[in-house]
Amino acid sequence: NASNIKVSLQKRHELIPNLETAAKSYLQYEKDLQQEISSLRDYYRNSIKDRTRLGQFIDHQQAVINTVRALQENYPDLKGNELMEQVMTALIKMEDELMLMRTGYNDAVEVYNTRIKSVPDVLFSWMFGFKEKPLITG
Repeated sequence: NASNIKVSLQKRHELIPNLETAAKSYLQYEKDLQQEISSLRDYYRNSIKDRTRLGQFIDHQQAVINTVRALQENYPDLKGNELMEQVMTALIKMEDELMLMRTGYNDAVEVYNTRIKSVPDVLFSWMFGFKEKPLITG
């Protein structure tokens, strides 16, 4: 049971940084896209007043549209909130697994601690030096 807990902790240790990296990377794409669109909006407001800058606005708009297309090909559904929900779901599942492993360990420790104090096992525990094990709390 203690090994199961170690395995779960190792899985969590490996999962969390990977999920964090994926979420940050994805959210950075979305942030960059929103900044580009905001920049395009500002550029439009300034260009509409100055007709000589309209050509530059059209070029800038085309660049933003190409960025959106490229992002859409990589991420067809640009919704960071769904990604974060998936990350949180994975973390919750990992914590639930860890809690289940801890409960199994504590159940086994309770049985062990009870047996080493019960007759006839108390004789063997005394002869072989079995000691009471602590529960995992927290």
